[in-house]
Amino acid sequence: MVDRLRLVAIIPAYNEAASIARVVEATLPFVDQVVVVDDGSHDDTVERAARAGAFVLKQKVNSGKGAALEVGFAYALHGGFDAMVTLDADGQHDPTRIPDLCTPIAAGAADMSVGSRKREWARRMPVLRRVTNAMMSWLLSAVAGQPMEDTQSGFRCIGVRVARSVRVRARHFEAESEFLIRAARVGFRIAWVPIPAIYGADFRPSHIRPARDFVRFLRMMTRILLERNA
Repeated sequence: MVDRLRLVAIIPAYNEAASIARVVEATLPFVDQVVVVDDGSHDDTVERAARAGAFVLKQKVNSGKGAALEVGFAYALHGGFDAMVTLDADGQHDPTRIPDLCTPIAAGAADMSVGSRKREWARRMPVLRRVTNAMMSWLLSAVAGQPMEDTQSGFRCIGVRVARSVRVRARHFEAESEFLIRAARVGFRIAWVPIPAIYGADFRPSHIRPARDFVRFLRMMTRILLERNA
């Protein structure tokens, strides 16, 4: 079913030299092209990604995950792809699940799909992340008008029609939440596909800074609520 889709994987990366080659190599068998958007890394992320087989788009200045995704989306929309898969560069997502993730898009049952770790929250996800994800999902569900299982998951398959229609203003980690809200409010169908939560011994801390990024998230939510009430 997924073979009917021409897929591009978009991997934002910032100082991920330790894992990027492994992620690129594991992703290549499941998509037509892997694109790494380097967000101003200071290590050799670019070189390792390219050697592993990725096409690399390099931003000179670290501009945030949302900005990197926007660059990747623009590339995909001009490349004639049917859908784009987004996944993290740190190895948190299992590329072998890409066919499962994209099946709802290929079948016409959804416009975008999101990998949901909800079934494994109690078993493997760190407590702080589990609580944060639950709170964020509840809040975004209320604002978006449809249930959201795992709003903090960056493992997604997005049809080109969604990517063309949804525009976000956020430039950092909150951009992924804004994208979900805007896609839901426009009426796009979002599928939630169970995936494992990977937190192994070599899993590195997130680039997220809780205080700073929470403020950015609140600003994004306030802006959307004001738009709705205008």
